[in-house]
Amino acid sequence: MARVLRWVVVVVLVLGGVAHADPYRRASTTSDHFELTARWRGEAIDLYLADPDTNAPLAATLALRWSDGSRAAAVAAEPGVFSATHAEGDVDLTASVMAAGRSDLLTLSALHFGPEPAPATAHDEHPQPWLWIVLGLVALVVVGAAGFVAGRGRRTHGAVALLLAVLVPWRVSAHGGDAHDAPVQQTRSGEAHVVAKELQFLLGVRTARAETRMLTERLRVPGTVVADGDARAEVRVPRAGRLELDAHPLPRRGQHVSAGEVLAILVDLPPSADLATLQADRARERGTSAAIAARLVALRAELSRKDALADVTAPQEREQLRAEVHALEAQARASRAATDQLDAHDLGRVALTAPIDGVVSDVAASVGAFVAENERLFTIVRPDGFVIAAHVFEREALGVTDGDALVSAATTFSAARLSASPAVDPTTRAVELRYAGSGPLLLDQYVDVDVPVGPARALVVVPATAIDQQDGHPVVYVKTAPEAFVARPVAVVARAGDDVGVSGLEPGARVVVRGLAYVR
Repeated sequence: MARVLRWVVVVVLVLGGVAHADPYRRASTTSDHFELTARWRGEAIDLYLADPDTNAPLAATLALRWSDGSRAAAVAAEPGVFSATHAEGDVDLTASVMAAGRSDLLTLSALHFGPEPAPATAHDEHPQPWLWIVLGLVALVVVGAAGFVAGRGRRTHGAVALLLAVLVPWRVSAHGGDAHDAPVQQTRSGEAHVVAKELQFLLGVRTARAETRMLTERLRVPGTVVADGDARAEVRVPRAGRLELDAHPLPRRGQHVSAGEVLAILVDLPPSADLATLQADRARERGTSAAIAARLVALRAELSRKDALADVTAPQEREQLRAEVHALEAQARASRAATDQLDAHDLGRVALTAPIDGVVSDVAASVGAFVAENERLFTIVRPDGFVIAAHVFEREALGVTDGDALVSAATTFSAARLSASPAVDPTTRAVELRYAGSGPLLLDQYVDVDVPVGPARALVVVPATAIDQQDGHPVVYVKTAPEAFVARPVAVVARAGDDVGVSGLEPGARVVVRGLAYVR
């Protein structure tokens, strides 16, 4: 609710009386650590404390000391916004500021507290302020209601911000370019554009310092995370068969496996034409084995009986029986081997094992399924072997240098170049460059790759979000005072990801990086 009320204030200020005249007196001062802006009317004063580099509101403690000897502690309404009062008169204000481990003394001189002089009466050829207030409230209610119905409160604030980005310059242009000492003025190249500090806070206007540093021009190209060399392996079927389980269930996606670990068992099935013959041979061999076993039992019993009657039986007879037993035992062993061979040929079992240590990335197998020869069942990858495959169109490939690339994935990191293809892909008309992977990456993940296309140079660098277009030419908006911005033409010399090297801008300049629509 508080956010909505704040947006109502902004709309009313922009479309209502603010565009006609600022009812407040204003003063500001800046130190190395803080920027303090004051607006006051009558006996009430509002103070806005910002970081001089980023323009972000600062939560702080403000102790006020007036030149008439009185002291007070400013009341914080919200981070960076404070209020106080003082009796009528002309005074200087010294504010003792403590914020984020820093402290400083800031002075505002010649502050006049008292009634305002009566404004000169003049005919206003523009529509009355109440009309703009009504229009603003209607617009806000419509947008807010739409966002509430859709259940997207955050988008509602974004929609209102977009509405203001259109209405601020339109409202000013409705006055023929005359700002009437307003906190929001019409943008003109090279001229100061005033935006009241309270509106800067509400609209989220932020700045950054331009700095001189070495910058390598880069080209942003698409990239893909791939497994390099032996970091990827596939488990395929050597011949047709049926899948069975080993002692453990089939592996799942994301499961770690070790090289040589059994993943599944393939049961080798013979062709159907040979199956009947194989089964008949196996039955005959099993019958032979059974007959030999029965004859062997009988002979062994007879030999035992004759050995017990050794006194009344001839030795030659016993030796003949013993020789027959040994012969039958040899036949039994041969029959069992033949039976085992037939059984093994009928149910040949092949263990399918993991060829490398890694993580299972794909499973295309199910227990009991019949699989064809060379069918892929499992894919195993080793995450530490992931690399980035960047694709550079042929007309730009020869300009890429050997330096490291910047890869934007979950995080942005520097990647060393591993290889470059000497050929152009005939389908995509691109050349593949490979860079070392780092950090959390996913196989086949799409990433942005900023490849180097020139030597490193010392340039004035600003964030890419600071670059705007005015009449088809690049400009940045420089904050020249706490409430003043100037459009400065620049030339883009080099781009490197989120950084842009420019000429025509002095180092240390504070450029707007967020809220450009409100300072145009």
